[in-house]
Formats: sequence, C-alpha cells, structure tokens
Amino acid sequence: MNKPKIKALILSAGFSGRMKTFKPLLVFQNHSFLYHIVGKASLVCQELVVVTGFQDRLLQTSLLDELRKEDALLESVSLRFVFNKHYARGMFSSLQAGLSEIGKTEWILYHFVDQPGLPPSFYEQFVAEIDDRYNWIQPLYKGRKGHPLLLGKPLFKWLLKQPVDSNLHQLSREGGINKKWWECPFPRIFQDIDTPRDFKTALDETGG
Repeated sequence: MNKPKIKALILSAGFSGRMKTFKPLLVFQNHSFLYHIVGKASLVCQELVVVTGFQDRLLQTSLLDELRKEDALLESVSLRFVFNKHYARGMFSSLQAGLSEIGKTEWILYHFVDQPGLPPSFYEQFVAEIDDRYNWIQPLYKGRKGHPLLLGKPLFKWLLKQPVDSNLHQLSREGGINKKWWECPFPRIFQDIDTPRDFKTALDETGG
C-alpha cells in the first residue's frame, strides 16, 4: 500500500500579542518552537509549508540559520515559506494562504506554531490513522478534542471559497465534513502556548 501524500501547513503568521514576544522563535528545549515542529513534521510529510506574516523576514532568516547550525537542513523534505498578506485578519486567512499555494497533495497536516512539545511518535501514529472515507481527522485525549488536524483534499476548494474572516471551528459543523476521531495517548494535543504563563508552565513540565 502506497503511503498517502501529506504536506504540513504550519501557521506562523500572527502578532504573538498575548505572548509579548515573537512566539515562533521562542526557545523551548534548546530550539525554537518552529524548529521543533518543522523537524518532527518532516518525519511524515513530503513538504513543509510555513505560512508567515508578521516578522516574515526575521522568521525565515532565523529558522534557516538554526537549521544550518544544527546541520539539519532537510534533504528529503522540501521547506518553503508562503507569505499571508492578510495575516492581520486572523488564523483562517493563513489557512487559506497556505492552501492556495499548497500544490498537489492528498492531505495536509494543519499545525499551529504554539505546539512544539508533541513527540515524534505522535506524528507517526497520527498519520497512520489516515482513511480516505474521511476528510477531517482529529486527535482526542480522554474524549477531549485537540490539535493538530489532518485535512483531506476534498475540503481544500471549499475552504478557499469561504470568507477570509471565517472560523474553522464553526465551519467544521457544516455538512460535507466527514470526521474521524482518534483517541490517542498524548495529552500534549492540548498544548496552546499563548501567554508568558503558558510558556512557563510548558518549560516547568519539560525542564526547559
């Protein structure tokens, strides 16, 4: 059986307003948030698409420098950046910006930049849940929904047609979305590092 084609769509375009500093480049366990996600998503994705906005040039330069220093330029997986000119309008605009440039793929791993703590095994087990009878796959822990998501190709055009100020959570209640829930053993699907307090909690839980 052929492996499905998967591309990662990593949202890194926001202002990081509640954090008071630029969140994608915060250091967690010796590396930036974005570096962690890029490295682990590369285990299961053929291409990594990072959607940028605020601090676009700083983000690109810093991530590439970090990859070079660690000798971790991804030879088998391509990495590219997509600039979201509407980034000030919210997260859904970044999803649309990424989808508009994603190219051919069967699935996207839709990933927020504030979840650097998921282990590599999460990604490997998550993509093993892919089933073409569904177009939305979401992890659960003890019955509670978390992130990231796997979104199937049948949803792409429909999502691009929605207003730029839409909310994916609200749209997910509409018909045409076939959801699969995966009860997983990873409580970090709830990781959502938005504030300095959230960041301190994450560091305390992992020892920095």
